[in-house]
Amino acid sequence: MSISRLSLRNFRKHRNLDISFGPTTLIIGPNGSGKSTIIEAIRFALVGAINSDLKDAITAGSSEAFVELHFDDGLVVRRRIDKRGSYAGLEHDGNTVSGVSAVTKYILDHFDISEEAIQVLLSRQEAMCEFFMEAEAKRVGTVSSLIPGVSIIKSRYDWLTDALSSYPDYGTLEPTSEEKVRQLQNKLNEVEAKLNELKKRRNDALARQYVARDKARAAELSRLLALNQHELREVDRSAAKIESVLAELQTKLKALTYKIQKIETQAADLARQNELRKAYQTVMEDMTHKIATEPRFEDMKEVLAPLVSELLGWFIPPPVDTTVLDELAALRQEEQTLSQSKQVLQTEIATLRNRKSRLISDGCSLQSRINAIMMPQEELPSDENVEELVAKTDSMMSEMARLCEELSKEKRLLQMSQYQKKRDYINQLRDVFHWRNISMQASTFILDNLVDDINDYLALLEVPFRVKTKEGSMTLTAVFGDTELPDQLLSGGQRVAVSIAMKLAILRLLGGKFRFIALDEPTAFLDNARIAGLRELMRRTNEVCRNEGTKLIVISHCPEIQSAFDNVVQLG
Repeated sequence: MSISRLSLRNFRKHRNLDISFGPTTLIIGPNGSGKSTIIEAIRFALVGAINSDLKDAITAGSSEAFVELHFDDGLVVRRRIDKRGSYAGLEHDGNTVSGVSAVTKYILDHFDISEEAIQVLLSRQEAMCEFFMEAEAKRVGTVSSLIPGVSIIKSRYDWLTDALSSYPDYGTLEPTSEEKVRQLQNKLNEVEAKLNELKKRRNDALARQYVARDKARAAELSRLLALNQHELREVDRSAAKIESVLAELQTKLKALTYKIQKIETQAADLARQNELRKAYQTVMEDMTHKIATEPRFEDMKEVLAPLVSELLGWFIPPPVDTTVLDELAALRQEEQTLSQSKQVLQTEIATLRNRKSRLISDGCSLQSRINAIMMPQEELPSDENVEELVAKTDSMMSEMARLCEELSKEKRLLQMSQYQKKRDYINQLRDVFHWRNISMQASTFILDNLVDDINDYLALLEVPFRVKTKEGSMTLTAVFGDTELPDQLLSGGQRVAVSIAMKLAILRLLGGKFRFIALDEPTAFLDNARIAGLRELMRRTNEVCRNEGTKLIVISHCPEIQSAFDNVVQLG
């Protein structure tokens, strides 16, 4: 699967650019013409990243930039940048995906590739050359990122990371157990049962002790209840009066509404006649003015003026009697006044009803309190002491509060311990899916397999050397017959050949889903003599890519190599 077309709008130097890619495409132009921007735009379409701040990609004087990338299987990726951020959308096989992260994830899963692998396949030549110079630990990261299925592993790692955020890290906790929580709960239940019994005895004792005071309180409550009932009757009388007035008002309002409806049709006809009369009068005034002022009617105005007045006089309706309209306005004003009065009365009734509800509720409460006070009291046993009962009750309540606090603490510790166990378990799983924890041996194994494919492609490119790895190392060595040369000492042209072979080998490792590579400025480190030799290398590279169905995109400022390509795009 490969790209077929790229469209740029206001992206860096390109205000409006459309490129269709052939089997092999050379993008050529002078320095500063925006050649490398093409590769940057492709990478931005795939993973949503560029070489600088996103806003810097917008062409000067523009408010937003667009990148659209088409694939030969119908997949279309669209990304947009404005001053607030970036936006993305994707269409493929009838599916629509929106959102920057969602589109990037779809692409990585679809190609079964990592962002790092895309970075390698689209990297500039100097970046590939840096691979041969960088430390061994960094090479491990670069090679391990090429492992097939790494995007799935990373997605599992990200999912576990999100799940981990749901469980706080409590660190080392005090020991506890479910058995200890059950024992505390049982003890608390026993204390609560004893406390309830003790409260009942205390309350009964207190009720008998203050019986005289309760009788006085009952008398006062009875007086308040009588006042409550009197006020309730007054409210009922006031509500009845207002409801009577409201009923009369509604009757008047209904009759008035009926009267308004009867004359509204007649009033509407009169209003239309009045508007028509005004329109005809305006026409007559306009025509009379034209006859009197325009030179073309100078000789006929004495004849035309009376004729126009007489003619329009036939059409102008007679003056309208506005008595009906005035009556309708007066009726509507009266209707509005009555409606306002109705709303006021309805508000007063609602207020009285609310007041009545409160009075009834207060009356019930007063009656309940009276009944409770006047309820016959059992005699307090002779051996019961009120002060002693109160002291025992207070002591047992303190004990119960202490047990509640201790139980709550143990429950929290138990829950925190369970969360910590889940967190530790998720952390262990996360470590399993942490793709950067792939061992040095695994990365070396991948590089060893890559070397076989690199040598296959070096043979197809007719390069006079092969490469091999040192055992247990990430270092490549070039073999020229019986001579071995460390990769750091390869010439610029030799590194170009190894870089091309390595990118093609990576495509083979990825299983054929990602079918294009880019060579950005492969002539960057070559002098004129070696550039001439590079033309033949490009020809052989194009032939290999065409045979394997891999699209090749080359960025260069050297016109000497353009004869080797099917499609040449000139910039600048």
